Amino acid sequence: MKLSKCKLRKILAIVLSLCLILCASVSVCADESENEAVVTSVDEEDAIEASLSLDCKSCILIEMSTKTVLYESNADEALRPASVTKIMTVLLVMEAVKSGKVSMDDVVTVSENAASMGGSQVYLEVGEEMTVRELLKCVVISSANDASVALAEFVSGGEDAF
Repeated sequence: MKLSKCKLRKILAIVLSLCLILCASVSVCADESENEAVVTSVDEEDAIEASLSLDCKSCILIEMSTKTVLYESNADEALRPASVTKIMTVLLVMEAVKSGKVSMDDVVTVSENAASMGGSQVYLEVGEEMTVRELLKCVVISSANDASVALAEFVSGGEDAF
């Protein structure tokens, strides 16, 4: 799959924005007396918001180990799950890879059902062959419905079973 310069720029902008959030929200200092790192929260919300131009209805960024909310905007607004199901697809596929059920290099043949998915897609064709690795990239980078369904069918034998 080849990405346009525009899509690559968007992905890079998102990654850089997340890095800015993380860098501005948390500082790590060495505590020489204890020889361990101490993480302290720094309130720079105004600087973060000024550096971000996120085009979303709501978002939240949570530091995983401490469960500290680093950034949020309308985080409590109820929205349809949309790409959350794709994240779950990636999780289940990666669990199948970890367990040895499938390999990243396994070749997946795209079904008529997968190719017929609308919405966000990479326009897979019936009978097209791609590796699990390539399809995962399509799901993660392009949020591709067709690639998600192809992976679901490959891992579980069918979309409903998945």
